Amino acid sequence: MKTGKYVVKKSENTGFYSVAFVNEESQEIINIKDVSVDKEKTIRFCEYLNENKVSVIHLFDVFEEYFYC
Repeated sequence: MKTGKYVVKKSENTGFYSVAFVNEESQEIINIKDVSVDKEKTIRFCEYLNENKVSVIHLFDVFEEYFYC
């Protein structure tokens, strides 16, 4: 996995929360926009990604499993 971490971001326009992977220089590598309006659920998802060191390659698969299964 690339060195960095997943972070939660809030869209000012839609009120949705997004999850982004940022590297050590705080550059955004990948972003899933409009994950949820539920801030706590989005934070838990982000914590899950970081705790399990989910690779950005698997991010979308894990996202689908977490939110839709």
